[in-house]
Amino acid sequence: MPTAIFRKLVLPGEWTWPDVLQDIQPDPLNETNQNLIALASRRLHLDLSSKAGPQHWYHFVSRQIAHHLRFVGRIYSTSDSIKSGTPSEPPVSLAVAWSVRSKPELVAVKWSMMVQAIIYASAPVGLNVGAQGELGVALLSTMAIDLAMSQRYSNHLRYYISAWPAPSANTKYAALYGLVSVHDWLCTLTGSKYVECAPAVSGSSSGYPGSEDGDQVMADQDQADQGLPSQLASWARRAWLNFTHPAILPKQIPHDRRIGTELLRELWIRHATAQGVSNQAGWDLLIPVYESHSDQPPNGADKFDETKLSIQQAAGAQDKRARGRRCKESPSAATSRVHKWSHT
Repeated sequence: MPTAIFRKLVLPGEWTWPDVLQDIQPDPLNETNQNLIALASRRLHLDLSSKAGPQHWYHFVSRQIAHHLRFVGRIYSTSDSIKSGTPSEPPVSLAVAWSVRSKPELVAVKWSMMVQAIIYASAPVGLNVGAQGELGVALLSTMAIDLAMSQRYSNHLRYYISAWPAPSANTKYAALYGLVSVHDWLCTLTGSKYVECAPAVSGSSSGYPGSEDGDQVMADQDQADQGLPSQLASWARRAWLNFTHPAILPKQIPHDRRIGTELLRELWIRHATAQGVSNQAGWDLLIPVYESHSDQPPNGADKFDETKLSIQQAAGAQDKRARGRRCKESPSAATSRVHKWSHT
């Protein structure tokens, strides 16, 4: 049960989400903020790396390790620095995702609480939020998948947490592992504007069949038939995703290299995105998607076909002016560009 795993992440085990955002206090060491950071760390990559400096670092990180399943990643022998993080553990991240999504009307409020806790902790405890907007890209992408999931599966989620009637196995599965279309996720992420960016540099394309333009940002449902390129719209409604956490890649991947099916398959099974190293060129997140033959998500009766896996790329604001692209409008386009990539 997700609840049993969730209780291992918080202290005390019976802790529950605050009722309102105003309950969050600016003390990174208090119980609520410690719990919120522990939960956010299972959905986002939040490093705690510090030399002597941040005044609350030791007290904060020692409690996170002792009570919130945080790990010591590296102790540097040549300095007094310690790096701490959370590895990819799909059941743990799934439990946190379920807790956030379980009440659709509170998804945005819960994310607001976690963001506020991150803000309070960033300076006093040395929380690493990324030097070039990496956390912002991951944060927006993850918020969007939670909002889209909670809307599509609102009834399944409510039945799952109800005592009676007992939810069916199909209801439980959909509440935890259900898929949303790329179209719905993008509409949640970027809003109602359809934005076409300036043409890419020679040899680069947006990746969906027939496109020779630069980046494309999805329109909302009502506008999709009025301006969205038909091939992109068709693909986005047949492409599906659900991710709960990032898996950190150990080394840089050349930007022009095709992504192998082994990585795609593992990411898909783990419900994970791939987050690049700090000097990764061209992208911040790789998000696996699965293409079906219709506008309905694949189900248990469908045979898994790894050739239907592809990648969406989310790039940060620093991405990458070297690629020669400038968006005409919409901050969303600057912080979250999306491509469909082929693979070998």
